[in-house]
Amino acid sequence: MESSTTAADVYFSPIVQQINSRGQISDATLPSNSSLAVTVTYDGGQTANYTFTGSQTGATDPAPVDVAPTLPALSYPTNTATFVPQNTTTGDASITLTGLPGGSTTLTNVVLSDEAGLAWEDPESYGRYELGLSIAYQDNNTQATITFPPYRDEAGSTMTLSYQLSSGSTEYVEDIAVPSSDHTYRSLLYPGTYPISSTPLMLSPGGSENLVTYTNSSDQKVTVDIQTLLNDAVSGTYNNFEFTAGTYQIDEVLDLQAPMILQGVGSSADVEFMFSSTSQNPSSTGLYGAINIRSSHVTLENFSISFGQSSVDLGPTNEPGTAGIIDAFDVNAYQQALVDVNVTGLTIHAAFDSLYSDKGSYGDSLDPNGYLTMPSIIMGNFDSGTIENNTVYGGTITVQFGPWTISGNTFVGSVAGTLSPGVFGVDNGHDVTIQNNTATDPSPSADGQLERFMAANWGGYNISIVGNSVSENVGVLPDDEVNATEEILPESFGVAYEGSTRATAIASSSGPYNRRILAIDSSELFGQVQGAGNWTLFILDGSHSGTAIKVTQAYESSGDTWTYFMLASPLPQGTFDFSIASSYNTFTVSGNMIDTSGTVSTALVLGSYFDDVQVNGNTFKGDQTVGTNGWFSQAIRISPGGAQISGASTLGTYNPNYYATIVSMFGVVISGNTIDDPIGGVHIWVFVGYGVPTTYGRTYTNVALNNNNF
Repeated sequence: MESSTTAADVYFSPIVQQINSRGQISDATLPSNSSLAVTVTYDGGQTANYTFTGSQTGATDPAPVDVAPTLPALSYPTNTATFVPQNTTTGDASITLTGLPGGSTTLTNVVLSDEAGLAWEDPESYGRYELGLSIAYQDNNTQATITFPPYRDEAGSTMTLSYQLSSGSTEYVEDIAVPSSDHTYRSLLYPGTYPISSTPLMLSPGGSENLVTYTNSSDQKVTVDIQTLLNDAVSGTYNNFEFTAGTYQIDEVLDLQAPMILQGVGSSADVEFMFSSTSQNPSSTGLYGAINIRSSHVTLENFSISFGQSSVDLGPTNEPGTAGIIDAFDVNAYQQALVDVNVTGLTIHAAFDSLYSDKGSYGDSLDPNGYLTMPSIIMGNFDSGTIENNTVYGGTITVQFGPWTISGNTFVGSVAGTLSPGVFGVDNGHDVTIQNNTATDPSPSADGQLERFMAANWGGYNISIVGNSVSENVGVLPDDEVNATEEILPESFGVAYEGSTRATAIASSSGPYNRRILAIDSSELFGQVQGAGNWTLFILDGSHSGTAIKVTQAYESSGDTWTYFMLASPLPQGTFDFSIASSYNTFTVSGNMIDTSGTVSTALVLGSYFDDVQVNGNTFKGDQTVGTNGWFSQAIRISPGGAQISGASTLGTYNPNYYATIVSMFGVVISGNTIDDPIGGVHIWVFVGYGVPTTYGRTYTNVALNNNNF
């Protein structure tokens, strides 16, 4: 590069290939005096085009000039690793390592991961100490016990443990079979309050706001503030409460701090929130929502929730849509990662979120009045449980991570004059089942509008959408809506790397970990990749094109500039191109009935990173009353989209660095479905534009369509 600011020397090695009439590709010769064209984009967006004549002859070398890294020393431990069943008191599982060197040598850089892409580290995981693993040493450090709280049922799976010894830099890796695991055993903030009493304390309205009446053990009538009574669950005095028939008017956020059952006799027991102020800012209360769950083993069952005002703000100021009517976010972080949370048999009448008072605050997905329905349920990351047999009149149900079973719920429209972005939302989900739910919007103009059935974000593992019914105008949107909706929309576009095995180092040994670790120059990654996650390696060309391999761990070794990826199975032999991206693994859509008649909605969109997708036995119905060109109102849209990199610009704005490539979709099987009259049918297209580079010779989509009935 010249030192001048007005001139530069640009060096490149053009990759020249030719394709014959049979489609075979081979290296080619760049003819002497070839005319080459170069487009230069300057800071600020200005472009300039140049042409020149090249003098090089002979074949160009398509191999990258990157120097592959040297892998760290890799060893397969001679010590014995044993999975120890959980302690049913603390809920922790453990792994015992024996045969360690002992003395002053200890374990360092310990990472444990599972098949779902979840990870444990010492002393904290995901920035939270209650999720971290701990290490204890015995017998002069020749034995170590690694203790961790399970996030999911790991029974029958294989977990991966990696670590180094403080006396060296060798990376030790071991796969560990898990015979049994139950995440619901996880330890409690107040362990003395569990189990919950089988006999409920009967409550009746106390005559004024916040007051309830009950009969104590001395047969005396007691009237008390409901929150004061619920606080007795912390000591275990009372932890099973039942609302008898009546209306319970409450103007405070209910704070559930310990295991309890809060139940009723059905919709005739109505908890009506009568907040004196529209805003319930959690900066002062520390609580999100109208009912805030801060403990594991909490059940809400068989009562009604309503509001005395039409609008309410249950979250922080200037952060609309971040709080649900039932919410598990805890500002003070007393206990997160809740287990055995059950919301069942409730009737929820939502209000609209007062913070969405103007259209500009949410972009195009609003009705002309500019109001969104308050979310009905928002559960935090690493929470788990069930949401079953509820009737919800507006307000999205959102869960994160898992496991979650969401079944038998009935969702009807939204609050009049508002819009619900969807029935269900799943973020970073694992082990999530959405089954036998019903969604309708009988009168969008009178009852509010319902945008879609389900959206998922940022990849996931083992997500099943089974036996649901979606009909009656779900997807009818305001006249000014510019984005035609999708009833089932999983999205994950983040890519970490795409390139050739030529620029990587791949572990080689005679052991079971042969070709299971590869190293990539960290500067070549599109963003930071660390720990575990929903990462998958997709092979794009060569004899193994269409193969996907789960990434179990990704880490940077101290003292170098390489990122190391540990794979669930060995990388095939040979040279090929591949990508590593955040994806959905094991995604099932089965036995659903989705009727988009009268809407511009598409029933199912597959356009993200996927591995192992089963779409079978569904009925996708339309009526051809909206739209004429088939671009909307489709049964299924298979549309591999642009893969995004961190720091990218706004979607739809041209930026050559925004889309690095096209997403990979492998192992997608669409079979035995009935497609009944949607004008768009099954629509297949591949994303191009917005700076996506050439993908010539690479395969990004592997889809089988079998035995579908049109």
